[in-house]
Amino acid sequence: VAAVLTSPVASAWLHHRRLGSGLSANTIRVTASDLAAIPLPSDSAAWNAATSCLQRNDLAGCGRSMLDAYGLADRRDLYDWWWTRVSGSTVPTG
Repeated sequence: VAAVLTSPVASAWLHHRRLGSGLSANTIRVTASDLAAIPLPSDSAAWNAATSCLQRNDLAGCGRSMLDAYGLADRRDLYDWWWTRVSGSTVPTG
């Protein structure tokens, strides 16, 4: 579950649904019903790989694996958007 909740897909999905619902225009307030409605990925092998990344504290690897799990491996733009928000820094090149 943690891999789904930290994924670029869930982050973008919640951002789209809830932006501005927190204490300022740039924050979100996530409800239990929001969490229950997050779409689940279809590729369980990639989801398991993401879970393994989280266990190793490899957040970047988790994000890439979750894009695979959702069938969005080609969405580098989504990964870059997510990474700048979760890490507070720019996406490393290479």
